[in-house]
Amino acid sequence: EIGVRLVGSEMCIRDRAKGGAIIMSYKETLLQPIKIGNRVAQNRFFIQAMECNKEDETGNPSEETIQRYCDLAKGGAGLISLEAITVTRECRARDNQLTIMPDNEKPLTEFVRRVHEANPETLFIFQLTHSGEISNPEFSRRVTPNPLPGYGGDLLTEEDVERIMDSFVTAAEIAYRACLLYTSPSPRDGLLS
Repeated sequence: EIGVRLVGSEMCIRDRAKGGAIIMSYKETLLQPIKIGNRVAQNRFFIQAMECNKEDETGNPSEETIQRYCDLAKGGAGLISLEAITVTRECRARDNQLTIMPDNEKPLTEFVRRVHEANPETLFIFQLTHSGEISNPEFSRRVTPNPLPGYGGDLLTEEDVERIMDSFVTAAEIAYRACLLYTSPSPRDGLLS
């Protein structure tokens, strides 16, 4: 049995089966590599997605976005999660949302190259999304397979759902070709992922 205790001013992890011997402090734990799938993050620091809505009108990463992620990578975190990247321009929650479609492949590949160049040890993951019912009707189409109270939108047909699923497959293929280390659908409610 493993327990966590405060020893002096430092939190330590203890192994009770070994008479309470200190295994390592939280600082040592945070600095230890961790295996994620078949990859290894250099440490256990994780930078959560921060949606900044700074992309160009076609969803390509702006220089500001590229620099922000390069700076984060230089900070040495083991894992960085990119903000939500939409698989379609038709249904988006934010006007200038990052987009992963065939027209965006070249700029995304350059974006990934620059972040990797900033720190080749940092793992970088994408959240592939379709905003569905939380799409902003001011500039995109709100859709739903089953309306949520207070939202609504155009009901999706089976053909629409098939097309959306195909968009996720295309996005995953683009991500793979762009040498992304991992793809991760966003688990947020209201999103089709």
